[in-house]
Amino acid sequence: MKIIKKLISIFIGLMSISSIIIFLTEKNPTLKIIFFIETIIFGLITYLLLKSKRKIKKVNIVTSNIPKENLNNIKGTFSQYEINNLLRIIEESYKIMQNTNDIKTLCERYELAMSKIYTLKELELANEYKGNPNADYYISLFTSNYYQLIRRCHDKFLKKVKTKKEKIIEEDNFWKVLSEYVDEYTLQDIKNLN
Repeated sequence: MKIIKKLISIFIGLMSISSIIIFLTEKNPTLKIIFFIETIIFGLITYLLLKSKRKIKKVNIVTSNIPKENLNNIKGTFSQYEINNLLRIIEESYKIMQNTNDIKTLCERYELAMSKIYTLKELELANEYKGNPNADYYISLFTSNYYQLIRRCHDKFLKKVKTKKEKIIEEDNFWKVLSEYVDEYTLQDIKNLN
């Protein structure tokens, strides 16, 4: 859609330029008026297309669904120590998720970390936290790596199993525990990861 809009604005801009050139070189007064009107029309259309493009960039501001009352209520309720504790729990949770071979631990740490990250996001929106990394970084880190961390946990979990029979039983147990934390479609997506 952006490419088509850009092509149209380029074409109309060229039409406006050619109308100006013809207007300036034309001797016939009637044709001169027509080309002058064309110049104005094509110039106006080009301007509007380019103006709407700038408007789209300004609209891309991140907004939140958190009610303003909640943001006002959170102001001043967290000390710097508590904010640092949130960050510590988030960081520790990610390290634990990377190293564990227990799926229950991984999923519980994910849920704990995400709740802390969303609290951090509320603090950001209330201008109580302006640190780096920000909540969006953590959201991206956790959500984009969650499936891979589950697969890594799965592989570590099955490495400790010795026999084929135990492997079948333990793998079934692994997916059964995971199904308590994710829906069946997500479970299938994770199983299909390589």
